Amino acid sequence: MYVVGLDVDTRAYFTAATLIIAVPTDIAFHDTYYVVAHFHYVLRVNLTFFPQHFLGLQGMPRRISDYPDAFAG
Repeated sequence: MYVVGLDVDTRAYFTAATLIIAVPTDIAFHDTYYVVAHFHYVLRVNLTFFPQHFLGLQGMPRRISDYPDAFAG
């Protein structure tokens, strides 16, 4: 729209209209993206470390290179 030979006032109008539409849409997208990204992060962390919680409750030792046979499965 900027290279079609519109006069300055028409270009200003379309520029303002584009910003009025684009900025709130971008803000809503980033807010939604943040919530979704945060949910995926929490999900990944819980899927990774929550099983270790139950293994710890069963007595599995931490930070060793070889575990007892009871935890081999």
